[in-house]
Amino acid sequence: MAAVPIDRASGAEPWIRRTGLAVTVLLAAAAAACGGGSGGQGASRATTTTTTPAATTTTTGAAAAGASGACDIAGGRDITFPAGRKNANLHAVTTGSGPTAVVLAHESDDNACAWAFFVPQLAAEGRQVLAFDFSGKGQSDYVGDGRLDLDVVAAVNQGRKQARPRWS
Repeated sequence: MAAVPIDRASGAEPWIRRTGLAVTVLLAAAAAACGGGSGGQGASRATTTTTTPAATTTTTGAAAAGASGACDIAGGRDITFPAGRKNANLHAVTTGSGPTAVVLAHESDDNACAWAFFVPQLAAEGRQVLAFDFSGKGQSDYVGDGRLDLDVVAAVNQGRKQARPRWS
């Protein structure tokens, strides 16, 4: 079986980097959810997905019941922060408070609102949550360099700025 050639000048193929990033983010989110002290018993959520030609909207039972805020997350706020290059800004939805920040990154053609079903649980467990849009997705500026890793670094830095220290 022949090996798949990789352009050594640019590193791993883009789909490999995206897959690795998605797996890393999902593992981090799963680890955060397991350590919440709820004994692994989460409230069941009814999720409804509505598809229109222009967009896909996912709402949760709380959103359907009249939650307000960014992405229909109660208390959710839209923010922008520097992408760290090309004078661009990234968009995020943030909520919650506490000494721990959880940064959520969406999959390839999604946006920060894809995490709307999970954000309230993390926030209710005393975490600062920041779900961001990668460059060129959702409401983020387009940087065009394909450096998703730098988008994650910028989002983590923003999450650190927003999380309250334990001693406050």
